[in-house]
This record gives sequence, C-alpha cells and structure tokens, in this order.
Amino acid sequence: MCEGLVSNYGSIETARLSIVNFSEQHITDRYLDWLNDQEVLRFSDQRHSRHDFSSSKQYLLSFRDTPNELLAIMAKDSELGYIGTMSVYVEELHGIADLGIMIGERKAWGLSYGAEAWSDVCDLLFTNTNIRKITAGTIETNIAMIKLMKKVGMVEDGRRKAQCLWEGKAVDVIHAALYREEY
Repeated sequence: MCEGLVSNYGSIETARLSIVNFSEQHITDRYLDWLNDQEVLRFSDQRHSRHDFSSSKQYLLSFRDTPNELLAIMAKDSELGYIGTMSVYVEELHGIADLGIMIGERKAWGLSYGAEAWSDVCDLLFTNTNIRKITAGTIETNIAMIKLMKKVGMVEDGRRKAQCLWEGKAVDVIHAALYREEY
C-alpha cells in the first residue's frame, strides 16, 4: 500500500521543500540536538528520553520491512537546509495513515513549513495509495500543531479528557482526521 511512498516518487517537492526518505545520513549532530532540546520536544513524550546515535538508528530500523515511513524535511533555502522529520504510520487493514511531524530547526518555526510538508504528504497518500483517512493527535496545549491540523483541513474526531500530564497539569489529547472523500 504505502511501502516506499517517497522512494517510489524520488522525493516530494513543494515550492520550498524537498521531502525525502530519512536515512542514517540524517542522524546528525543537528538532529540529535533537536531530539534533546526540551523546547523543540516541549509537547512530545520524547522529551522524557535522552537520544543518541544508537537510539536514533534503532528508531530508523523500526521502519524497515513495514508500510510505515520516516521522512526528512529539507528546506530549499540553503540557509535552513534540513529542518525536520515526519512519520507516517500505516494501518493497511483499515486504510489509515497517522502522521507526526517535528520541525526541529527553530529558524523555520512560524513560517508554515510544517503545513506545507503535511499537505503534500497528505496529497501523495490520497492520490497514490489506498489510504482513506489520515489522522493525527496532540495535547491541547500544542497550539502550533492544532493550527497546522486546522490549516490543512483536518477536523477534530475525538478527545481524550485529561489523558496526559504536561508541566504537572492533566491535559486533553485532541485527535483529528482528514478523509479522502472530503479532500
């Protein structure tokens, strides 16, 4: 269904981005700095772990021989370059892809690179695979992710009340979806 999503198309090209398959070459000091930066991971459960080359390589290997994808987001602006990652977790039986994103490069924050990458990955999924529904979720305090989900046309399709502890406070997890027939 989705295996080799990006490799089947070379890369995903947008006006400002190239989205390519994540490989070991993307496990750089810059990437590890993002993964260990408490501000970058402020809303992610990954903030509770320390990441290194070995743990990152294990994560990359977890995608092998699965329909899931790990993608690197590259800005065409040479001053920015490698700015983040996206994950695509596929439930083939149900025709669902769950997306995640990390824009680690702070200089790229607030410039809509995340929404641009997200939109093009959704477009590729809906036009070239059997995916019928794309999902995502975040905690209610992650305003940037909520804005991204709305900007790309996702609608809230569930909420888990007081599901996570964030900065000592119980917060809701918001789930959103985008449907092929409404895309």
